[in-house]
Amino acid sequence: MNSKKLTAQCAVLQGSYWVAVCAINGFATVFLLHIGLKSSQIGVVLALGNILGVILQPFVAAAADRAKRVTLQQMTAGMAIAIILLLILMQCMSKMVPGIVLSFLIVNMLLQVVQPLINSISLYYVNHGIYVDFGIGRGVGSASYAVAASFLGILIGRYYGLAIMAVGCLSFAVMFVTLISMPVVKDPNESKKEEQKNTANRQRGGGILEFACRYRNYMLVLLGMILIYVESTYVNNYLINIVVSLGGDIKRMGTLLTVSAMSELPTMLLFSRLVGKWDSRKLIRFAAVMFSVKALGYLVCGSISFLYVVQMLQMLSFALCLPSAVYYVNETMAVEDRVKGQSLLIASSTMGGVFGSLSGGVLVDFAGIKAMLATGLGLSMIGTAIVCIFVSRKDN
Repeated sequence: MNSKKLTAQCAVLQGSYWVAVCAINGFATVFLLHIGLKSSQIGVVLALGNILGVILQPFVAAAADRAKRVTLQQMTAGMAIAIILLLILMQCMSKMVPGIVLSFLIVNMLLQVVQPLINSISLYYVNHGIYVDFGIGRGVGSASYAVAASFLGILIGRYYGLAIMAVGCLSFAVMFVTLISMPVVKDPNESKKEEQKNTANRQRGGGILEFACRYRNYMLVLLGMILIYVESTYVNNYLINIVVSLGGDIKRMGTLLTVSAMSELPTMLLFSRLVGKWDSRKLIRFAAVMFSVKALGYLVCGSISFLYVVQMLQMLSFALCLPSAVYYVNETMAVEDRVKGQSLLIASSTMGGVFGSLSGGVLVDFAGIKAMLATGLGLSMIGTAIVCIFVSRKDN
């Protein structure tokens, strides 16, 4: 099986996914403000989408771990089609705000569910002995996000919902075609391994509570990540408010998103070397500290120029944390728990998004941008401390 081709296909999956995320989530606040929602209402909408994603993720992960007839690729392809149909429906509703918001909620929910499946597809081949460079794939995702952000700032400023629908549909169409072209590994001992896996699932229990008992330290690491992601959500959701407070506009926001995404690229491309030289736990600890450094940068930022510098810290925080955590799960968990572990990893980001969306909108409306950023810094520092303490402790 061609390793380079599979790496390229996984890179296309990451690229198309992150272009869609840029269009749908990156400019969500701009779009929802355009259709008449307030900041606090937008926070509720984004939080509900994340909550629905958190609820659905464990069920999808459990199904993926146990599925016999449906492959990971087929399951993800089905969700890609569902998102395309919902985006088209959202555009057809024109000025029906409740319908648009409902469709947006479901799309946002499915976006949360798709991400761990895409990560697991790359690791599916790795676990079958086929080399796939996850860092390159995620680097392509960052570069794609950067390119998308650079022109979406202009397109969405003119076309709003139409631009989101068009870019989202195109991205998921590319993802669908790629998924159905990816091979399924035929292992002569697959049936025996499947029976062993099912036996392990029956003996150990497959529920979230049983999983949490087996991986207590991992669950505490996720708690720390949730707090860190609350601060990230504040910035991601209300970057337009930060930019405007410093004298910028939507185009400037698009440029800032491009700088942030492009800064991820070197880290992603070199990640295979980094994880070969340093343990994934050490990389996670360093990234957690840099999240708090970046949060401090947003709080003290007094100009657009300095904001560019803060955005570049993305290369040492999110860009390093995500792939390190993916490898951490794959290295420390039993085979039958890995998809669930990946799903909960993304769920921690989603839960951070829930709390960040709900509290961020209220803080912006009633206390202002600085109060939101100060709160985010405090939460990020607590989360960083929790991650640094528990990520090095091994679960039995």
